[in-house]
Amino acid sequence: MVTTGRDAGRTVARAGDATQAVISVDRAAVERELVGTLLGGAPFRIPTHRSQASLTLDGRGCMYRGPARLTSGELVLDTVNRTSSPLEYVAGRLDAAHSLDDLRRFARGVTATSEAPSWFTVDASGTTPPHSDMTWVADLPTGTTGETVFACVMSSPARAWVAASVPVFAQPTGGR
Repeated sequence: MVTTGRDAGRTVARAGDATQAVISVDRAAVERELVGTLLGGAPFRIPTHRSQASLTLDGRGCMYRGPARLTSGELVLDTVNRTSSPLEYVAGRLDAAHSLDDLRRFARGVTATSEAPSWFTVDASGTTPPHSDMTWVADLPTGTTGETVFACVMSSPARAWVAASVPVFAQPTGGR
């Protein structure tokens, strides 16, 4: 790493220098080190990873695993991409005038330049790189139809799958 001059901050390989490449990472150790550095050594605790649902894309399709009913609010969602193309996950709601079949028809005709139809509200989305796993926190409202639709979109080749439609119920309110 160059530490002075106009190239400061760059990493430069020099003839005869040993080079190391990272091929895997201990996620928990990286999180502890990063948060510890950001907090300047102050005590902290990283919550245990508690995925509530997952979307897995394997090139043949997209599969949802999780509860058959959800409660509005935060959902911890894992995405697993087993393809060589980026995976875009989408969680959203249909308007009252459209059905899951309408969304499936739209998904069959998706192209590289397609955007979500105006009758589908995207509540959460994110991109998982090829051959990677990611964890997301999605905020799910109850919505017009009371359901959240989970979908996977692959850009190359352009394909989309509707993985699941899951009822979302309002958070219980506090006591009297």
